[in-house]
Amino acid sequence: MNTEPRLFVGEFLATIDSEHRLTLPQKFQLGLPAEQSSLWMLAKERPGALSIWSSTESQSRVDSEVVRMAARLQGRMTPTQLGDNQRLMRLLSARTAEVKISPKGRLTIPAECRDFLGIKVPGNCVIVGAGPAIEIWQPDTWQEYLKQEINNFGSLLEKLAT
Repeated sequence: MNTEPRLFVGEFLATIDSEHRLTLPQKFQLGLPAEQSSLWMLAKERPGALSIWSSTESQSRVDSEVVRMAARLQGRMTPTQLGDNQRLMRLLSARTAEVKISPKGRLTIPAECRDFLGIKVPGNCVIVGAGPAIEIWQPDTWQEYLKQEINNFGSLLEKLAT
């Protein structure tokens, strides 16, 4: 069994068909596990963008936040800090949907995720490799994000290198 982490990279134009299905680029399909019954988590990341995480990686992210929250709860918290933690847990738990990816690399995007993504179907989207996750973007939102972030790319690299 391959235990090396999957890293998804690249940017691809794709279509969500009239039956709300999206076929992942062939390059990303090669990074999927051989067992096709594995569940994936579709997460609402920002308006106009969804992320696809393996269920184990997604659960790991949630578990780490739960551990951090529990540690904070055992300490002294102000009402504002308690409210912030409750908002975080609500957003972590309510913003995901389980999906299956077929052997042909196809998944059906649930209604609440389609609405959040803001794409009328059939319609185009941009598939982006984001390291351990795959992102689905509304094309205009992706272009706007790139315009905003590309100017910060060099300073972000420097910040992360320190």
